[in-house]
Amino acid sequence: MEFPYKTKLCNTESLQILHVGPHSELPFFLFSDVLDELVFYANDKNAFGLLVGNAFLDNAKREVTSGATEALDPTKTFDVDVPDFVEITAFKDIYPVKDALDYAGYLRKMRNFRDNETETLCLGAVCLTPKSTDLTLECLYLMRTYFDLPIQILLFVSADRKPPRAYQLNKKLDMVEIGLEIVTLKNEALSFDL
Repeated sequence: MEFPYKTKLCNTESLQILHVGPHSELPFFLFSDVLDELVFYANDKNAFGLLVGNAFLDNAKREVTSGATEALDPTKTFDVDVPDFVEITAFKDIYPVKDALDYAGYLRKMRNFRDNETETLCLGAVCLTPKSTDLTLECLYLMRTYFDLPIQILLFVSADRKPPRAYQLNKKLDMVEIGLEIVTLKNEALSFDL
């Protein structure tokens, strides 16, 4: 896949990055305003939806050699297997179902659900529940069938103040829990307890 270069998010005077979950090789940044909206939906009913955003190569890792002026172009993309980081900036198509297989049936009817009118990517699915729930075998089927790219995850968000959890398929196609980097303003109230 082709990914553009971007400076990786980090703590600043006004911005903080909070890590939740186990550490993983590929950082997934989730913006707190997106998480707040997902918690709002989770409070109402069980549902699934699509995560969207983009994946990038880190500007800090860019190697610029003499004569390589095209590498300085921020609009230029580079073809690699796995990006350096992923930013989840939105969600769409929230569908009220309790089960991952029911959501798979919904996706089966949606042609081209991965395609967007914009340059954002489909970064996986989100499971919304009023109370925290566990990973099921049906979730594994959903991931293996529809979200098997290294940049795609299954995100669990509940309205009971539990931290969000994310899972991804590893190279053996097993579901493994990964960490999330929550991007929030300094001193902003969180929608979950640490």
